[in-house]
Formats: sequence, structure tokens, C-alpha cells
Amino acid sequence: MTDLELHEQRREKWRLTGRPLRTIEEARGFLELVGFCLLYPTRPATLIPTFLGAWNGSDVNLPTPQKAFSDPRAQEATDMMVRLLREHYAYEAPLFDENVTFLLTASIFPFFYALVGERNPKQPPNPGTRSLYSQLACDTYAAIQRGGPISKQKLLDTLGKGVSLPALDKSLTELWSKLRITRVDYNPSEGAFWDVLYRWAPDPVREGIELSVPEALSALLSKYLVDQKFKVCDSLYAIRRKSHYKSYIEKYFLNRLFMIAFTRKKQDGHFHFGYFERHRFKPKQKNRFRGKSYILIGGNSFSATTLFTNSVIKQDNVTVVGEETGGGSYGNTAWLIPDVKLPETKLEFRLPLFRLVMDKEAIKTGHGIFPEVQVLPTTDAIRRNADYKMDKAMELIKEDKNEKLKTKSP
Repeated sequence: MTDLELHEQRREKWRLTGRPLRTIEEARGFLELVGFCLLYPTRPATLIPTFLGAWNGSDVNLPTPQKAFSDPRAQEATDMMVRLLREHYAYEAPLFDENVTFLLTASIFPFFYALVGERNPKQPPNPGTRSLYSQLACDTYAAIQRGGPISKQKLLDTLGKGVSLPALDKSLTELWSKLRITRVDYNPSEGAFWDVLYRWAPDPVREGIELSVPEALSALLSKYLVDQKFKVCDSLYAIRRKSHYKSYIEKYFLNRLFMIAFTRKKQDGHFHFGYFERHRFKPKQKNRFRGKSYILIGGNSFSATTLFTNSVIKQDNVTVVGEETGGGSYGNTAWLIPDVKLPETKLEFRLPLFRLVMDKEAIKTGHGIFPEVQVLPTTDAIRRNADYKMDKAMELIKEDKNEKLKTKSP
């Protein structure tokens, strides 16, 4: 595919070729196809689809967020976005700042929440010198928790006359940036309505909480490449929920709270995270890549990388290139991995709290995942500082391309 062909295909998928969105069904279909998008374009431009561009059917002369209030096209697109939010077809989050609205489809949102959201969302934020939240942000959260969904105007009335609109906007951004709250509705007379996210979207938040950051990225990437349902693991458990060395473990209280909430003791005496032992992730039907993929692995490929590689290595359209992974092929230690600092030496290290078994039927060899095409370092490659795995992958891609050209020629 040439750069021009890629550009045209992208414009077609992002509905910039004169096919504007007009119904909520079309809007849902667009979001499911792209997964996420910006509401308005940014300056300088970001290579991400925009909802306003799809609504307009073109990216010519579209307003930026700062000028959107005076553009009728932006108002129409915002009205449709509000319908998607109201009916839980989409979720909203700030991307770079409060002026850049990021829309995510319902199927993608739990993975995004795992990356930036709070692990204990029902616990109200507290102010303090080390807190991420100001006193006003904490008061605003309490008001939304008590009276949400609530409009910005009513929030001003609730918080008192001493609070200015800019100060309220700043506190809302503090809470929104950590996905504590979300906009759920809008009307011209009262403006945006806010609610605490865990109440507005309990299922996506719960699913996001149960994902660790590396595993969230691994599972999300796998959904775009796998051709059938897959499990992240067969078993995921901790030997115990508490430690005698808690004073040396960072965020010990939050990790223990997480384990109490989401693990259950089974007959083997271990505390199992049952959701991932049972849950099968569905592959994406729209926007799933069905072409040939080359996955590079090596000695520095550990937990999340091995989970991803294990989920796709058996597919005919995937070729794994490189060296044996550092992470085990049978399983590894993963999920919650707090930092530990020893009291005397001040030595710091990371301490995995869970044992993860990817495939209980696999043979325990003590090895990592072996590549299908092994590529080992050579003296010459090291001397030249060459990326020998990437070189081999590019060689395989060219060979595959030449084979296709031969079959097409008369």
C-alpha cells in the first residue's frame, strides 16, 4: 500500500469523503469502527479521527475547540455526542487538557479506564499537601456524589457564592482528568450535567479496575489481531492477601483493599482473581487487522508481552520473530507489582503479588516463548549496532510481498 492509498483509505474510514453522519445509528457505527476519536480537531493537527469531521463529511475549515461555540456545525455534532453519552454508547474523557474532548466507544472505555482511572473510585478524594486534588475539587466531588447528575449552575449554587466559575471549571478538570466524574448530559439553559463515573457507568468501571495497566494494553491489542475468543490466563492467584513487611511496600493499603475486593479463597488455599480465570475476550469485528503481522520478541519481553504473544502465535497470519522471551511460556508473576524499599540498604525493587498461569495444559519447561523464526545476535550486528530482529522482519515482509507479486503475474 502506497502512502497515497493509505491516506485515501484513512479518509474513507474517518468519513471525510462527503458521507456525513446523520443518525445515531451511523454515529454508533462510526465510533465502533474507529474505536475512539476527538470531538474537534486540534492545532497543530493530530492524526486521530474527529467526530466533527465525520459529522460534516469533510475536514475542511473545521473549527478548533476554542472557536466551536460559534459554529452551527459544531453545535449539531455536540448534540449528537450528548445523545451517545446519555445512552451509554460512548464515554468522554480529557485527552491533553479540558478543551480537547476524547470520545471512546463503550467496548474500549474499560481499557482506557485501566490506564488513567482510580483503583478505588468509591473512596472520596481528600485534600492535602501530597494530594492530586484541591479542597474545592474534593468539595465539588462530594456535591456531585450527593446530588448527581447535577448541572454546573446548580453546583455553583451548592458550593456557595464565594466560588467563581473559573475556579469550579478547574476543580471539575481535576476530577475529570482522573475519571472521577463524567459529563452525562447537556442543555442550553443549564449547561453540562455531571455525575460520579462509578455510578453512571458501574460495569465499565468495574471491568477497568480489574485490569492492570500492562495487561489492559496487552488484551486491547490482542482484540485487534486475534481471530477467535481468548482468555488472558487459566489461573491468576495470590498466595496471601497480607504481608508482615507492609511498612516497606508502597501503596500497601490500596493493594490489600484491591485483593480483598476482587479475590476469593478457593480450596487450594490461594486467593483467586476469578474474573480473568473465567472471562473470554471477544475479538474486534470492525477494524480488526486481518493482514499478516510480524511480532518481535526477545530476552527483555516479559509478562504483558508474553500474554500478547501467547494469544496470537498460533494464528496463520502471525509470525513471531526474534529470541526466547524473558517471561515464561507457562506463566509468570504479574498484575499488581508495587515498589518495595528495604529499610537498611535502601535497595528498591518491584514485588509481583500474583501468580499467573497462561495455559495450564502447557508443559512446564522453565523456558519462555520461543519464536517461530529465530534471530540471534552476531558479532557483526553488535559491532554495527544493527537491529537484527527488525532487519529479519523486513526481509520476511519483502519475501512475502514478492511471492504475492509472482502469484498475480500472468
